[in-house]
Amino acid sequence: MMSFAPLALTAATAAMVAVPLLPVAFELRRRQDAAPLPTRTDDGHIENFAASFVARLEPLADLIAECALAGSTRLVSLADGSKALLLGSPTALGELRVLTRRNHITAAIFCWEGRTLPGAEQITTDVYSAGDLETGPGCGFRALYCRGSAHLGPHTSIFRWVHASAVLSFGKGSELYGRASSAHSLHLAMGCRFERVHAPAVLIGCDALPSELQRPSHYAGRSIMDIKLGRVLAGGDFRLDCGDVLQGHVIAAGSVWLGAGSRVLGSLKSRHHAHIGRGSEIQGAVVSSTGLDVAGASHIRGPVIAEGELTIGPETQIGSPEAPTSVSAPRIRMAPGSVVYGTLWARDEGRVDEEKES
Repeated sequence: MMSFAPLALTAATAAMVAVPLLPVAFELRRRQDAAPLPTRTDDGHIENFAASFVARLEPLADLIAECALAGSTRLVSLADGSKALLLGSPTALGELRVLTRRNHITAAIFCWEGRTLPGAEQITTDVYSAGDLETGPGCGFRALYCRGSAHLGPHTSIFRWVHASAVLSFGKGSELYGRASSAHSLHLAMGCRFERVHAPAVLIGCDALPSELQRPSHYAGRSIMDIKLGRVLAGGDFRLDCGDVLQGHVIAAGSVWLGAGSRVLGSLKSRHHAHIGRGSEIQGAVVSSTGLDVAGASHIRGPVIAEGELTIGPETQIGSPEAPTSVSAPRIRMAPGSVVYGTLWARDEGRVDEEKES
């Protein structure tokens, strides 16, 4: 009698191998995944937290106007079940402290005209200011949204995020944990510490935007990568002497050293430490796999990235008004008197020096 056991075993084994491959066969025959899988649900914008917070409070617009006129205080419930306290007068801040503990309030809304806060106020809820806001020294906010300009006094602490629809400025010695953004300009005074900040113009240690730091890009509306340039491959260190001009991209296996007044119509990439001399101009990106020093009075049009400490000297311009860019490093140290158009991102710590260099 013929035995079918070997055939049955072979068929069972083939079925076990084929079953995991069935989805592949179906996909080959009838394709459905025409796009890559999403890796995140947001667009990466720094002000996403602020936009979400404002959207939660939109239904309260009429109540905010009423409290502003009457100078009254109201406790309201939001659509998600959380509670918000509308403050029609700065004298109601005492009520905020008491009611927060009793009612689990998550948002405080400043409705009164001429919104000011005395010093040393510590607010543990998210704060919405219906207009301009000015604070005294030593205030602390969990999160803050200002529909106007926010001028925050010395030694202010931001623990999650802050956003202003106009100018956002911080006094000396302020500490910004998390995100800080402005739709107009953001000012960091001497001694400030930061993590991630973004604005059309980030002013470091200066009250107004200096005219000499508003230099336009030589290639308006175009990326340096779109321009046909040569490429320099250096097997070791790369050096440009004072006043030298190079047209092309530089990739160095060693360090990069640019003398004062050098010009590079391209980008620089260094495997080791990089130094950009005073008064230099680079029309592309600067990338260092270790540390990077940018001396004063320089202009870098493209992104500035370092995997070690990044030091930026005074009177330095990064980016341009019509072409914002980004600066990123684990540790960033900036001298007062510089301007960054776009984003500053210190993954560990960023700080502004206490005094201007002579």
